[in-house]
Amino acid sequence: MTRYAKLLFWTILFGLATLPCYASAASIKEKSAAIGEGCIASGDYSTAMGYHNTTSGSASTAMGSYNNTSGSASTAMGSYNNTSGSASFVGGKNMYLTDTADFTFVWGVDDSSPQAMSTAYAFLIFPAGIAGKVGIRTKRPQNLLDLGASQGKKLAVFQKTTGDDFYGFGISSATLEIYAGAASADTNPAMVVKKTSGNIGIGTNAPNYLLEVDGSAGKPGGGSWSNSSDERLKDITGEYTYGLEEIALLNPVTFYYKAENHRGLPSDKEYMEPFL
Repeated sequence: MTRYAKLLFWTILFGLATLPCYASAASIKEKSAAIGEGCIASGDYSTAMGYHNTTSGSASTAMGSYNNTSGSASTAMGSYNNTSGSASFVGGKNMYLTDTADFTFVWGVDDSSPQAMSTAYAFLIFPAGIAGKVGIRTKRPQNLLDLGASQGKKLAVFQKTTGDDFYGFGISSATLEIYAGAASADTNPAMVVKKTSGNIGIGTNAPNYLLEVDGSAGKPGGGSWSNSSDERLKDITGEYTYGLEEIALLNPVTFYYKAENHRGLPSDKEYMEPFL
């Protein structure tokens, strides 16, 4: 036997001797595949990979350790997760989707016990257990939802597909911006709150007072504007000398708001208001 023939012989012999060790950790069939210690893929077209994963749902997949997928076309990744919902996804640790949670995505972590969820057609991030953080445009989120350090329009509550009619929130230098129906290129918010002063501006981006309104303001429901007054804060410059003559100029009237007025004000209540 030549040198190369001997080498080939021993290589084949070693492969045949070690094959059972690999075969015992893998079961690849025409309609399923179980790869890894303790993995079982009993569902048609299912795949179980890793350590002690089980896939009984058809076309389901489990990867990681101690995961179970019984819902058809479902997926579980991580550790100790379970999903019975069809076309569902569960990831993290100890997350459990019941058989009513079809088409639901969940990612979360609980180190102590399984957390069951049964809502269908839902997208759930850290719904129970450890309070994780979600970051968009940031690698280090500091809050439950962190939209990063960029400025401009940040969060849309409503917006047309054209980018117009933007209702939502934005950020500029030390300023929280509130938009209502803004066009896509409009950078003038309807209302702002300043960080350093706490000033609120309506119709103005640069309020100089705690509340500044650029334009008209009203109290259509009646009532008074309160003015917190304290003599200890004031230098008194004299007494008020006006009297009955000025009071006589007032012309109080009573009225009702018109039915079906465009502001939706109640028309069944009588009001009184003084006019000069």
